[in-house]
Amino acid sequence: MIIQEKPSFKNLIFRKSRSARTIEVIMFLAALLLLLSIEGGYTLRFKVGAFIAALLVVIIRPIFYRVIIQPEYTLTEKCLVISKRGNERSYPLNEKKKEYDLPFIYSINGKKQELMISDPFIDALNTQLEVIEQLKKKK
Repeated sequence: MIIQEKPSFKNLIFRKSRSARTIEVIMFLAALLLLLSIEGGYTLRFKVGAFIAALLVVIIRPIFYRVIIQPEYTLTEKCLVISKRGNERSYPLNEKKKEYDLPFIYSINGKKQELMISDPFIDALNTQLEVIEQLKKKK
C-alpha cells in the first residue's frame, strides 16, 4: 500500500461527480419551489431563504455522502482500490488514464470517473501511473 485515505469534507464539496452536482441542483430547485409556494414572490424572506437553502444543500449533501457511502481510496503499486459502503472495487493502474479536464478526473476502462481525493493522493497516483507507463515502454 502506497497511500490510503477517506475523502475530507473539503474534497467532497469541491471534487464531486456529475451525478452529485445534479442531485444538488434538484435539491436546490425543490427548495426554491417550496419557498416560492410559501412566500409567493421575490421578497426579502424568499431571497434569504434561497441563500440558506443553497448553503444547506452544499453542506448537507457531502455529510450524507460521507456517512452513508463511506468512500475510501487505497493506492497500491499495481491498482487503485475504491471502497464504497464496504464494497471494494479494484482497478488495475494499467487500465487507468489521467483525463486533462480536472486533476481529480481519471479514465477507467474508457469511462470518466471523479475521485474525491486529496492533492497528495493525486500526486502519488500520477507518480504510480508514470511508473507503470515506464515499465510498459521497457517491455
